[in-house]
Amino acid sequence: HESVAIRVSSHPVVQALCDGFGGAIVSTSANVAGRNPAMSRLHIEQRFGGELDYVLNGQLGLNKQPSQVKDLVSGRIIRPA
Repeated sequence: HESVAIRVSSHPVVQALCDGFGGAIVSTSANVAGRNPAMSRLHIEQRFGGELDYVLNGQLGLNKQPSQVKDLVSGRIIRPA
């Protein structure tokens, strides 16, 4: 990709993780393109098996849909909410 995405989460566990780390965190989503989002730790472990080093326990946020991804330069919606 020619650009990066920046996400600021309102989820308290994610905020605490970022505050405790004290720097930027690079991550990916547990959502595989073209598949339904993984909605539980069990779904994540079933989908990714031994590929993950660690899965942080915590409750899902209140959003039922993936967050919107928008190109701030062009205004183009890359992924609708």
